[in-house]
Amino acid sequence: MEPRNGWIFTPDSLVGDSVRASSGGLDGRIFGGARVESTPPALVFDGNDDRVVIEAADSSDLPVRQLSVESWVRLDSSTRWGGICGYIQDNGSFERGWLLGYNDSSFSIGLATSNTLTYLEASDSFELGSWYHVVGTYNGAELKIYVNGQLEGSSRSRSGDIDYADASLVVGAYVDDDELWPLEGQVHEAQIYDTVLSQADARERYLAKRGLFGGDLVPGPDPAGETGIVAQWTFDNEHVNGRLVSDRVGSFDGTIQGEYELLSRPAALALDGSSTFVRMGLPGGSAALPRRELTAEAWVLINEGTTWGGILCYMQDNGDFERGWVLGYDDSHFSMALSSGRLTYLVGDTEFQQGTWYHVAGTYDGETLRLYVNGRLDASSSAQSGDIAYADATFVAGAYEDDNEFYPLDGALHDLRLYDEVLSEARLRGNYESGRELFPVLEPVLMGPTVRFTSVDTALVSWKTTAPSRSVVDFGTSRALGRTALDENLAVDHAVYLAGLEPGTPYFYQIRRQAGGQESRTQVYEFSTEFNFSVPSAERIESPFGEDADSAVYARAAERILALTGIERGYCLDLDCGRGRLAVELAKRSKLRIIGVSPGREEVT
Repeated sequence: MEPRNGWIFTPDSLVGDSVRASSGGLDGRIFGGARVESTPPALVFDGNDDRVVIEAADSSDLPVRQLSVESWVRLDSSTRWGGICGYIQDNGSFERGWLLGYNDSSFSIGLATSNTLTYLEASDSFELGSWYHVVGTYNGAELKIYVNGQLEGSSRSRSGDIDYADASLVVGAYVDDDELWPLEGQVHEAQIYDTVLSQADARERYLAKRGLFGGDLVPGPDPAGETGIVAQWTFDNEHVNGRLVSDRVGSFDGTIQGEYELLSRPAALALDGSSTFVRMGLPGGSAALPRRELTAEAWVLINEGTTWGGILCYMQDNGDFERGWVLGYDDSHFSMALSSGRLTYLVGDTEFQQGTWYHVAGTYDGETLRLYVNGRLDASSSAQSGDIAYADATFVAGAYEDDNEFYPLDGALHDLRLYDEVLSEARLRGNYESGRELFPVLEPVLMGPTVRFTSVDTALVSWKTTAPSRSVVDFGTSRALGRTALDENLAVDHAVYLAGLEPGTPYFYQIRRQAGGQESRTQVYEFSTEFNFSVPSAERIESPFGEDADSAVYARAAERILALTGIERGYCLDLDCGRGRLAVELAKRSKLRIIGVSPGREEVT
């Protein structure tokens, strides 16, 4: 992925007061007394009036909707409105452009759409005199900031194209028409992309160059691996082979029980709420599980709550005998339960929506039990203390199980992780932010959806949305769906026919929408063709009785019955039906399901 424009400040890149571009061909001009260093290679700014201005650049050279700005920077002092690289006007209510910058303590990315500027600050503070790798991104709907390969903030407060006005593209200062806030410190490089760098991209770029900066680099967590992780199970084609689920970290391989299905968008194990769950291997028994510090983490979707739901569980809760722990849920909320002798059930505040993906984590540090939902603390309790109390139990995923109870999960699992340390809220938020792009945004439906059968093998799905879009329905006989029906016309009142349906069969369906480069989906709904009372047309079917003097009599009788009742759909009971001649004429003129009853066996065989 190549930058659209970029500058790497090495001795070879400077010719007099000019800086040659490393990408894009827009050279810069040095103002003030900025000088270049070679170890590490960087341009040194004095904090007075030094800066690099890309004089030939205007807004046509810059990204419109998808933007990434990257820099290696060292700050020797902080300021309220610091700029690393930007093209910005922020003059009262006139707000345009963007800025990768910093304030008194944190790095930031600012960006304007709809004449409104949002500044997103990184969650952690920087240290003066230390090198950092900083990336800010915008995808048309969300701002993100990464520091040393780790996501440190995101915001959906901006959407649409970036607003621009005449400004200067500057490295090493915040500059607009009436303000100059120069940087005191060093910049090794500044790169501008017209694509969105992912967290994996940010990590890769951080790892690729961090060796340049030696002891002056503030190390981030090593993005190549995670500390404290004991086990990880990812339910995809790479890690599920037959019924075996490989533990990606340790030796706790799992075995899928019951009938199962792997989903592909996103990769997940579908759980039927009846027989499907995963039994984990546990060499060494409970001695292999965390004792004092624990984090259990999951990406989970729940179709229907239950009294004692389990996501990842090693538990005995039989009367007064309470041992182990479970990351779980009830009818409407997530929970974390743990025993250090007596059991505490910690129930979260967030009410989950059925059919929606969530990132859920429970932690215990020997004193406090905490529950996190989507990277945010949802509940905490100090009722427990000391080591976790264990007893012989089964280690399972996708169910709550102890010696006398079994509550399987109706939903899906994408990934489970177990740690023997306590993950911080910032780390859990990073795990949530880095993973949530795999999961579709939930599509809001203004009205519906409804299903109406229009023939013996066709159903009409109808719904209403707030904004025009294509009409797309994915459907199938399992939650993996697999078939798609669509109408390319943009509409707010949607109607799509699902054809080729089998009789007496349960079906699943989901409405999908794509707009502005983002995809959203509804939860998965269900219907069954057992309730399709449509009948095939008999209008053109020849009567098995041929034509005789009575044919017209039965035809007139059928027409009169339909005219008097006004009923042409539903069930019709033909008592003493004889050979069925009236039933045939009724069938030819209506959509009735006709049942004939006769006292004479010989007449109906």
